[in-house]
Amino acid sequence: MGRAFVPHHISDDSALGGSVIKNSLRFNSADNTYLSRSFASNGNRQTFTISCWVKKSHPTNRQVVMGQISSVGSNEDGFEFDGTQIRFYSYVGGSFVFNITTNSRYRDVNGWYHLVAVYDSPQATASNRAKVFVNGERVTDLATATYPSQNNSVGFLNTTTDELRIGNMKGNIHKLDGYMAEVNFVDGIALDPSYFGYTDFQTGKWRPKKYEGSYNTNGFHLEFKNTSVNPSYTVPTASFTNDSDTALLINNNEANGSTTFTDSSVANYTISGTGGISHSTAQSKFGTSSIIFDGSDDSLTVGGNQTLYGNLTTSSNQTYEAFVYHTANDFTYLFSSSSNQRYLGMYLDVSNGHFGFNGNYPNPYTAVRGDVTIPLNQWNHFFVQRNADGTMTVGFNGTILQNSVAEGANNSNSGTIGPLKIGSQHYYGSTHRYFFEGYMDEIRISNTPRYSAAYVDSVGDDTSGQGNNFVPNNFESTDVLTDAPTNNYPTLNPLDMGATSTSHLVFSNGNLQVKAASGVWAATRATFAVSSGKWYWEVKILSAASLRPFIGVIQSDVRLASNQTEQSNELGVAATSIAYWIGNPIIRGGANTSGSSTNVPSCTTNDIVGVALDMDNKKVYFSKNGTFFASQDPANNSGEIVAFSTSMQNATIAPAVQAYNNSDEGAINFGQQAFSYTPPTGYRKLNSNNLPVNTTPTILKPEQHFTTVTWTGDGTNNRTIPVTFRPDFVWLKARGVTYDHRLWNTLTPTHYMFSNNTSTETTTYGAFNVNDDGIRVWASVNNNNSSQDYVAWCWKAGGAAVTNNDGSIASQVSANQEAGFSILTYTATNNVSETIGHGLGAKPAMIIVKSRSVSGQDWVIYNKNLDGGNQPATHILKFTTAAEADVNDVWQDTEPTSSVFTVGTEAMVNHTAGDTYLAYCWAEIPGYSKMGSYTGNGNANGSYVHLGFKPALVIFKNTSSTEAWSMFDNKRDPDNPVEKFLRPSATNGDTSGSNDIDFLSNGIKVRTSNNPNTSGATYIYMAFADKSGVSPYGTETNAR
Repeated sequence: MGRAFVPHHISDDSALGGSVIKNSLRFNSADNTYLSRSFASNGNRQTFTISCWVKKSHPTNRQVVMGQISSVGSNEDGFEFDGTQIRFYSYVGGSFVFNITTNSRYRDVNGWYHLVAVYDSPQATASNRAKVFVNGERVTDLATATYPSQNNSVGFLNTTTDELRIGNMKGNIHKLDGYMAEVNFVDGIALDPSYFGYTDFQTGKWRPKKYEGSYNTNGFHLEFKNTSVNPSYTVPTASFTNDSDTALLINNNEANGSTTFTDSSVANYTISGTGGISHSTAQSKFGTSSIIFDGSDDSLTVGGNQTLYGNLTTSSNQTYEAFVYHTANDFTYLFSSSSNQRYLGMYLDVSNGHFGFNGNYPNPYTAVRGDVTIPLNQWNHFFVQRNADGTMTVGFNGTILQNSVAEGANNSNSGTIGPLKIGSQHYYGSTHRYFFEGYMDEIRISNTPRYSAAYVDSVGDDTSGQGNNFVPNNFESTDVLTDAPTNNYPTLNPLDMGATSTSHLVFSNGNLQVKAASGVWAATRATFAVSSGKWYWEVKILSAASLRPFIGVIQSDVRLASNQTEQSNELGVAATSIAYWIGNPIIRGGANTSGSSTNVPSCTTNDIVGVALDMDNKKVYFSKNGTFFASQDPANNSGEIVAFSTSMQNATIAPAVQAYNNSDEGAINFGQQAFSYTPPTGYRKLNSNNLPVNTTPTILKPEQHFTTVTWTGDGTNNRTIPVTFRPDFVWLKARGVTYDHRLWNTLTPTHYMFSNNTSTETTTYGAFNVNDDGIRVWASVNNNNSSQDYVAWCWKAGGAAVTNNDGSIASQVSANQEAGFSILTYTATNNVSETIGHGLGAKPAMIIVKSRSVSGQDWVIYNKNLDGGNQPATHILKFTTAAEADVNDVWQDTEPTSSVFTVGTEAMVNHTAGDTYLAYCWAEIPGYSKMGSYTGNGNANGSYVHLGFKPALVIFKNTSSTEAWSMFDNKRDPDNPVEKFLRPSATNGDTSGSNDIDFLSNGIKVRTSNNPNTSGATYIYMAFADKSGVSPYGTETNAR
């Protein structure tokens, strides 16, 4: 018998067992990246556990997480994304031994999924023999549930049959596009997810935890980090060639004894020799000769005074390198520069096993040094480089020896700066010493860091102690990133682009690279948007033949444009965005849609465009290859070329790019890789750990202020339906029958009102109430009829009402300012321009008012986005199918304030003196609630709406034409797609159809061609969070 499934209790203090995941490995299908291992012996084929964290890049393709195959299509075992579903299976001889395929769809590309698959065939209960968990919860809504027979042994997984692969199947099929982190395979033990994660009690989010148990024979733990003492880099294998970043290049292909020394760079510096220096054909690395130095008085002088001096100072961004054949056990210099009393350069100390870069000014000066045994009489590659982040890197023969910060070395302001010397130290402006003895070849100085640490050789190393290392295939050093479940970075978002066709933009390299398809242009946004803080990112131009690519920022709540038919909404054309047009150089949009081209340079292939977004001061700046255009100075908050529009100043802003035809391609970097250039002072990488500095949601657990509860009636009286707080507003609906929507609140606790009709309030007859444990229901068709399904949306206000005298009419208010919600009652006067205090302390974004005492009066609704968001407020909605209407005497053409809203004499809000009214008011709370708008595109690849949180409830209404309201929540449909909807204006029960929506970790994706995505229609929405955005602890919502 196999070992029984092991339960594991996790208490509220489980954060003590949490772990920080520092790295992930990026899989790119175009490069055919995967990890492989052939086991030496079979493991336990009846019991094992797979655990891993995955961030998807492609939302739909079939993609293998882990699999083992004997013959394609007939004998294979795997754990995979089968398109948008998850499948765990064994397929032997052309039929399934077991097949667990989820009914829910997994298309989120912003957050991380924690996936666990458990195989435990000795279990007596068939459904316990194969299980799939996502983010700590078992998936029980299954499209296919075929379980293995008891004690069945899997055919191929965990066996010596061919090789186990991570990231694809043998035959290079079903390739993964995305990121993986913290992969555990536990051989012979069935474990639940709590061994690998826990629910953070402060935020309710599923978080990683390091597994501390046994792995057994074929078990392994992959952390995707370098496990050696020193990371590696790729040593050049051919003669250097000249490129745009080359500052000096000395290739050697001369006759023996030649004293001609040629700089092959564009600069073409004059190079002269001292002593008897010459070419020798006795040794060479790549060409026909090398340069021989006698160690006595031989050296090279490059150019005249100050030549390449700037390439050796700390303000530069450079690489100095050479292939060196050293024949003496001594101390020497490869490169040097000096003035009267100051010097600096790259040295070798062979006798002590050091090489690096040093100088003597300022004092103290922090040198960088690598410690290594330097073998004589062979070719060795040395380099020292200054990186964009202010560090210096030392490399030797493929090993990175050191990264350290170098401070302010220079030799200026002390007399004439001499020329660059090679093969000796130029000391105090004229003296030469520490002459090099041996040969040099391929001498190069570059205006860019050429080398980065590569973890590829050890990226597949098993850290479990079992020694089950994997072979990495086709990865590059840049595929190891700091994007991880405990520090999530944005990417470009293939779910969010102006094109209705998913093929208009081609995404690759973890959605950090994008290219336009042939004959089209389209834009896309990043998965993050910000409202405060200072942020920096870079875009490398890979191709810009069309001269049409745009790089910039855009509001997160506006529709992206696609193709010439929507040119007025193009990135940088509309006032909702600002962009740099790199080919026809201009910066435009925002407050200046005509733009400015003054001192704006053009860019071309391999240029780096930097973007510095200052959301504290509402400004954006652009740079080319580290230099900001014109007089822009982001560090000192000055010189922006185009200002934010009013609309942008009040919005959350997202990075965006736009590409044209198949000639535009670029790669974006938010800091998950090393930047090419140092960000301006005060600007940060865009990631979840940095976001809390300025954008922490005030509500960490939304379910303490809003929640949805569902239950099946049992026909009993005084039944308590648990809620996590004492509700003040309950919106109740019977789901399976045609019956009224009943709205109850704590200010009028003995009465209901109905959103689907215009009647006055109606008594509850004691059949409904609330207590500290939740809501109390009695046996009736509307509350707790036997076998009938119900839903209730519950909000917390402020409990008992208090009198509010902020307005000209006194109101009774129950307010929850933290969550931006209040309930109030007031009595009509029929006077013009009465004001009513709402108690929110913030401007309401949504107000719903209903007469309690006069029959036939509609519900009337204010939303900040009506009339295109124009103020003062004149437009209204009703709980009907009607579009928005201009009715002047409802809100009296007056925008609400942080203390009151205004009503006119319209009967819906202020009828005969003495009539009573009820109002519900909401203000937006970042990370918890949002009231916005979008335009439908009439396509199954519908609108993407950025919320900044994972939604629990979204209410939609078409405001531009006749169409019904719709309500979607995450309890009636706990998994994607969210299909069941209710109509506030209708008595129908749950309806499912083609009105699909995905609830995602930071927003919603509409996947229908009709309501709520009718082509050209304007929709408003009101959304509340299931899980907030980033917390003060850097935690971000899991993918859904």
